[in-house]
Amino acid sequence: MIPPPAPPPDGDPVRHHYAEVSYPGGAFSRTHPARQAAIARLFGLVPPPVRGARVLEIGCAQGNNLLPLAARFPEARFVGVDFSAHEIARGRALAADAGLDNIEFVCADLRTYDPGPDSVDYLIAHGFLSWVPDDVKSALFALCARALSPRGLAYISYNTYPGWKQREALRELMLLRAGPATDPAARIASAHAALASLERLLDGRPESHAGLNREIIASLRKKRPEHLYHDDLEGVNDPCYFLQFTAWAAEHGLAYLAEAEWETMFAELLPATARSALAEFSHDRLLLEQHLDYLRNRTFRASLLHRAGTRLHRDPDPAALRDCVFGTPLHPPLGLPSLAPGAPVRFGAGSPLAFESQDPLVKALFTVLSAAWPRRLAYPELHASVRRLLAASRVDAPADLDSPLLSRLLDACGRRLVDFLIDSGLDCASSPTSPHAARLARLMAARDLPVVNTWHEMIPLEAPARALLATLDGAREHFDATERPLLDTLAASALLEPHRASAASVSSTPTA
Repeated sequence: MIPPPAPPPDGDPVRHHYAEVSYPGGAFSRTHPARQAAIARLFGLVPPPVRGARVLEIGCAQGNNLLPLAARFPEARFVGVDFSAHEIARGRALAADAGLDNIEFVCADLRTYDPGPDSVDYLIAHGFLSWVPDDVKSALFALCARALSPRGLAYISYNTYPGWKQREALRELMLLRAGPATDPAARIASAHAALASLERLLDGRPESHAGLNREIIASLRKKRPEHLYHDDLEGVNDPCYFLQFTAWAAEHGLAYLAEAEWETMFAELLPATARSALAEFSHDRLLLEQHLDYLRNRTFRASLLHRAGTRLHRDPDPAALRDCVFGTPLHPPLGLPSLAPGAPVRFGAGSPLAFESQDPLVKALFTVLSAAWPRRLAYPELHASVRRLLAASRVDAPADLDSPLLSRLLDACGRRLVDFLIDSGLDCASSPTSPHAARLARLMAARDLPVVNTWHEMIPLEAPARALLATLDGAREHFDATERPLLDTLAASALLEPHRASAASVSSTPTA
């Protein structure tokens, strides 16, 4: 029997724990409404336009995920809801300092909070469902069913079985060692002591379960103390099977759409033996997804839901990508690679996503996209640039380039080689002689908060780069020799308001 910690003086463990230890939240690119919208389009849904959307985040903490979206989409409306008054106060203060008037922070209990019917276009609940009791889970699904607009989307992430089974055992061991202690530092220290003891017990053991435990221990040790305290030592951490999640959603008139982690959905990319074994589930998409979780021993999902009753495409439609923007950092070797058929070119050397291709169209696609990086290119610009590059390289392009290009884009997105979002028309430009960072980015850099780029990705920065970013209000034009390389780093990370450069600026001189 695992002894629970003593109850807090005010009887409310959630508020008490967050008041004691603030949760160091961040921004998560997969929650971006423009990414949700792009995935929805692939399955035949037409979600609300992102630029003027109404976005609600449940469990927003201090707003590190929601605030950068509000800064990027000034015409949209954002509401963050959290149970912790301490976290909400921090979010409100940062929003005020950043001059953001399109975001509101609400301290509320989800069981009584009511934003009104059809009032939300994109709902985000990241890192929430698995850490609340069943009545709050039910309240979340009920809120989605009531508040989502007819074409709205809900993003809900959660811990999943079967992968969480072994992690759950280690969590219970840490709780056993922590006992009834309530002091956060003592609970964290006890948890690490439990992990160290188990690691000594497993030392030299060759069994597969010993190796798995060592991997989990290593991942837990990498966590910041605040993350370990809230993610693994809270009173509730309640994983579920994927089919349980979809059943809860269905009870409230919601249907499963897809994964925000798009690259996890493609059984077609698995080895032939695995594809053959999964073929018997091809008639039932939900059952197929559940078996994929067993195949991968999956521990986490970020699922998109919509109102039930809308007919979807069974398979993603590549034509929907015409409405998207694309980007990749996977560069070819220096210079323009050979686009000739059969000539292998390696992209992304040094990256875990590096790949090699002999396909002229794939090579042209990645050459154009990587030359524009960190910009994302809209499909019409990408299509025109690829055609020009193929012509300049004296490689015959198909008369109808559209279909094969869309097909290769869909494959690249499914392999996580290319990032894609719905085109929201917000790739703004600034003078390269007066580098400018958004006001919120400067504030977050100065306050040692997570720094988020144009595409809603968290960018780790060393102290000198962070200090420089905090000064880039567009007024500076002169930088010393130590600052110029840092500027290059910030620009390459899309932390500066991007200078528009034509994708056609890729050299059109073919290699021999």
